[in-house]
Amino acid sequence: MWISFAKTTDALLIGRKKKTRRQWALSHAKKFREGQIVDGYNRNPRNGGIVVAQIKLLRTPYQQSTRRMTMEDYELEGFAWMTEQGRLYAGLEPLVFFHKWREADVKLWVIEFELLYLTVAGMLRKLELVGANDEGK
Repeated sequence: MWISFAKTTDALLIGRKKKTRRQWALSHAKKFREGQIVDGYNRNPRNGGIVVAQIKLLRTPYQQSTRRMTMEDYELEGFAWMTEQGRLYAGLEPLVFFHKWREADVKLWVIEFELLYLTVAGMLRKLELVGANDEGK
């Protein structure tokens, strides 16, 4: 099993992403269970993505409306870190994107997880990120 993190991969590698939301079919969501170890990709493997981490699901995925997201979810989704780094998400400041996402009131699967470890590729990317932050100080 795998999950692609795409635009939030860096937040995952830094340890600031611990929750994700997906628009999955019920049949796909049922494949994921609490305690399961899942490969984390930097993008869809069909598009050249590579495994950068392994995560452990903290609970079985559940459905929730985006309207119920809180500012804690803003942090857990990795958006606070992206804001701190001056990054955009879908061309918007992460907080603006987050509020628009909430207002959309879309029912999505919520996946809560912990980062178990980084692969060599994940560690190399994390070192690039940490180095980039050190240069700015």
